[in-house]
Amino acid sequence: DKPKTTNAPAAKSLKPKAAATNNVSRAVTSPSRSASNSDVSRVHMRIGKDSEAGFLQTISGRRSTMEDVRVLKRLIREKQVELGKLDESLAADYSIRKNRSYSYDSRTMTIHQVTGDSPGADATAKPGATPAAAAPTDKRQAHMVLDSKAKAEKFVKLSALKQMTSVVLQSLVLLERQKSGDLTKHNSVLLEKFGMSRDRGYEYDPKSGTLYELIPVPDAGKNTSR
Repeated sequence: DKPKTTNAPAAKSLKPKAAATNNVSRAVTSPSRSASNSDVSRVHMRIGKDSEAGFLQTISGRRSTMEDVRVLKRLIREKQVELGKLDESLAADYSIRKNRSYSYDSRTMTIHQVTGDSPGADATAKPGATPAAAAPTDKRQAHMVLDSKAKAEKFVKLSALKQMTSVVLQSLVLLERQKSGDLTKHNSVLLEKFGMSRDRGYEYDPKSGTLYELIPVPDAGKNTSR
């Protein structure tokens, strides 16, 4: 069946959103707003058969990428919290400041603050191990001598956890940036080829090949005057 023409006045092109409620059309909804049962929809454009496959592929890719970005942002927040707690523990128990560099001599159980051109090594050496030699331009100053094996083991454990958490966090941040870039590309394709703005909602009816724009309906019970 041929789709109906859209020569009718704009007010008549609006129809209840419920007329297109399949899973594919739901997936087209803008990432910046959620579809509401009070929304109405109007014809945005017709998607030709030669364009439909690419359109649906882009929509599917955007939806998958949006989910990846959401998950990565959550993991980044979690790792930031973990790293903050580790910094707090190192500061409280060993007066370690997160914006300074330290090395650890396991033979003398001494924490050194490292200054100079090189950032110095994080204190991650296992008890009994020999710390890496400092660069010639580095200066090491005794920061704290640990007076028990238990304190030394705890310090090494906390430092190792901090280093590992920092590496994981950096990897997550890089991956999130990559995925965000992919999302920008998907949005650009949808805007350029289909005129879809990322701050508006849409639904697609595959039976008629029609892309609808969702129009929010103000709540009559709310006073919108200022």
